[in-house]
Amino acid sequence: MNKESESNWSIILLLIALVSFLIFALTMLFSRREEDYEYLLEKRDRLHEELLKIKSKNLEGEIDEQEYRKLAKKYLKELQNIDAKLERMEKISSRKNYELPF
Repeated sequence: MNKESESNWSIILLLIALVSFLIFALTMLFSRREEDYEYLLEKRDRLHEELLKIKSKNLEGEIDEQEYRKLAKKYLKELQNIDAKLERMEKISSRKNYELPF
């Protein structure tokens, strides 16, 4: 084989690798759809349960007020983020006439 032929094969293999990577990346991007709607609903429910647990622990004296406030603030921020994501997903689905799974 001459050098020109080897160079051509290298370019072909590089292009195949690049196309494979692009297909993989696009598949991952579109299959995830930000986060699954059902997953977000379940996560929101778990966070509500955690808020109730830490409130109960605070009332029973298992955690102090400062720790309770720190955890509650963290969970409430996560809940706000989840609600915002759910809202965006609902707006997108209404524009596309796509039914949400509930």
